[in-house]
Amino acid sequence: MLTFYHSPMTRSTRILALLKELDALDRVEIRRVSIARVDGTGQADPANPHPEGKVPVLVHDGVMIRESSAIALYLTDLFPAAGIGPKVGESQRGAYLSWLAWYGDVMEPVYVLTAAGIDHPMARATFRGMPEVEARLAEALADGRHFLLGDRYSAADLIVASPFGFFRDSIPADPKVRAWIERCLGRIDTGPDPKAGRPRGRPCHLGRFPLISRRNTRGTGRCSGSVSGGGISSTGPASPTTPCSSPSSSPPT
Repeated sequence: MLTFYHSPMTRSTRILALLKELDALDRVEIRRVSIARVDGTGQADPANPHPEGKVPVLVHDGVMIRESSAIALYLTDLFPAAGIGPKVGESQRGAYLSWLAWYGDVMEPVYVLTAAGIDHPMARATFRGMPEVEARLAEALADGRHFLLGDRYSAADLIVASPFGFFRDSIPADPKVRAWIERCLGRIDTGPDPKAGRPRGRPCHLGRFPLISRRNTRGTGRCSGSVSGGGISSTGPASPTTPCSSPSSSPPT
């Protein structure tokens, strides 16, 4: 049995989108939980098995899998028919694993530190910075490929592109990177599941999120826009509308 713990307007939204890409929603029980959010709203949910009270969490036959990249790898291995995760032995498997690991180990820390206005020599030496992240993406896409692995869309594209659904105003200037981001985000459908008997939402950019600009990611304590809407609905109470009170408003993992 597969159980997915989800909270709207968080990083778990991208895993929900992945489950749709895998055509696996009917194979998973989705449990909506509350989480403590960066603006002080919400609270840890005793129904959430994550030891830190975060999402996403996947539980498969009693075994917990947490962290977005690990869940993405696990699900694409579990549902290989969708073809969005190279199998063991395929030539692109190494690149696929590398992009998933790079996202969690480098890209996300850089974006979180930048959004929080933190700049420290140790952080730069360990993770590098925004220019290096943008350069890495530009280098990967310089040959005109449509996706990180070439012409083949994968869960690595979904995971690596997902922050730009939050940080829309921080999309790199490189035209090939911008085109790749739009291709990836354009695939993400966070509308209601049609099997639930509700109208299907149009594809969207991970819901409606605050636009966090470069000028607002330097420790100013402000960001533009607000968080509204609830993304996908499943069981549990509705998520309140949450004002965007700081540039570190990317949701917990």
